[in-house]
Amino acid sequence: MKQLDLNFDKKPIAEPTKLTAQPPIQQPWFYDTKEGIDYFVDLAISENPKKLDSKEIKEIKDLGNDMKKSAYEDHAKSLKQFRNDDPKSYPSNPLQRGKLLEMGKLEADLKANNINYNPKYNAKKPPVKKRNYWDATVELNKGNKGDLKLPTLTAEEKIRVKQPTDWEIIYGSMTPFEKGQWNAEQRKKKLDNIKTTEKIYSTPLIDESIINRPISKPEPQIPLREQIKILADQRLFREQRAWDREHGRDGITNVLRPK
Repeated sequence: MKQLDLNFDKKPIAEPTKLTAQPPIQQPWFYDTKEGIDYFVDLAISENPKKLDSKEIKEIKDLGNDMKKSAYEDHAKSLKQFRNDDPKSYPSNPLQRGKLLEMGKLEADLKANNINYNPKYNAKKPPVKKRNYWDATVELNKGNKGDLKLPTLTAEEKIRVKQPTDWEIIYGSMTPFEKGQWNAEQRKKKLDNIKTTEKIYSTPLIDESIINRPISKPEPQIPLREQIKILADQRLFREQRAWDREHGRDGITNVLRPK
């Protein structure tokens, strides 16, 4: 009878690596989004060591609008045109979804701030004020004791009612698994925010050693121009790295490389 070889000296079989699920929406770099640029502008104003006057504050806000315009144009250029043979160009692609959503946010913000974000517009157009339908209904029914009267929808309101939002289109393109994954991520973020808020407003314990600790000199603040230069260098580095991966650095392609 053949003896069973148990092979105790052999190394155990390694467990298979777990594949992490790709997020349904891959958002762009934080400082290329509306929220990131707003955060940068608020930080440049609130944390500035110099007391800013109204003119300087306006200049920083104008810089933020220029950054949003540039980010919108960058997303538009990097967005892949739809092709049946290229799955990465589908609107269901997580990277494409993130860019489309962000472009919608930036476009709405630039329109609200009356910024000429589209090159085909030669002049700035005054912002169109949307009618408040509820206020119009109240105004129409003043002194009315009969049936409720409803204002007639304008042509622009009819189009707005029929058209779905960017989010409705992208969420509708998700698979049931992606919708579940996205909803779970949003619930987790909401719980994290609640825990953070509770931690902030909870009664802190005073550490007596902190009171007796010698006061250290504050670190020098980075000037605003230097902060802008750092962010610009980081963006250029990312663009050059993406260019090198797609086109390489040999031959004529190096002439068109972002500089």
